[in-house]
Amino acid sequence: TDRAVAKLPSDLRQVVSIVYLDPEGRTMEDNARLLHMSRLTLFRKLELTDKFLAQELFDENEFPHCYRSEA
Repeated sequence: TDRAVAKLPSDLRQVVSIVYLDPEGRTMEDNARLLHMSRLTLFRKLELTDKFLAQELFDENEFPHCYRSEA
């Protein structure tokens, strides 16, 4: 996972560090303000990040016992 996160563009890596690695328990509103973006933009960047990470992890066979959904 660390390697996949390292491959993210810098703006998405920043979103990961602020949202997912937040030890302070900030709200999404606070996170968006900290990142200087709207909540909607933050949620869109999180969605993009999740898709990128899932693709990277599946392509690297990090999930050998999981199946990719075709949704």
